[in-house]
Amino acid sequence: MILFKITREEILEETSFMIMAASETTAITVNTVLIILGIYPEIQEKVYQELVSVLPHMGKDPTLVEISRLDYLERVIKESMRLYPAVPFISRFADEDINCDPYVFPAGSNIVIPIVQLHNDPEVWPEPEKFDPDRFLPDEVAKRHRCSYIPFSYGARNCIGLKYGMMSVTTMLATILRRFKVQTPDLKSLKDIEWEYLIVLKPKYSRLLFEKRTF
Repeated sequence: MILFKITREEILEETSFMIMAASETTAITVNTVLIILGIYPEIQEKVYQELVSVLPHMGKDPTLVEISRLDYLERVIKESMRLYPAVPFISRFADEDINCDPYVFPAGSNIVIPIVQLHNDPEVWPEPEKFDPDRFLPDEVAKRHRCSYIPFSYGARNCIGLKYGMMSVTTMLATILRRFKVQTPDLKSLKDIEWEYLIVLKPKYSRLLFEKRTF
């Protein structure tokens, strides 16, 4: 086992970077999920019923245990990130030849991995344009290659904020959707959403209406 020493200052630097880097991607992901739930009110209602069951007390902030029990909301988030990952592509530098028969990526190459295209491969994802949270039921996940879904990248260079990001997104959505019903008056289907492909993938415009729920 190889042990690495890390100073307190380095820990603080990494933690600060993780929080700053996660702020935009978290906001984009929350916005994307809200847009999708506005388009699919029946799915939003299923999310709400789960929230009422798991988080019955409105006056309390959700605990980590309660957040971990929001299985359907987690599947909704993952399916949203499949279709519209906040980071649409990643790049890697090949420090040695990589043999992908019949192709070889020579050492020194910059390799771009198109996450959006990977997540929409019809050989892996039947009807890839369809929004279906049940793709992420355990039995369905077990059928796919572990690298067929990589919104946080994969392996030694995966996103350091993976767990923090998912926890933040789930907590924010649980807090919002427990209190409000979301509508998208300008959008009737996923095809109506216009996207900006920059370093991040985000909606060009979205008008959300929030209707306060009564208890």
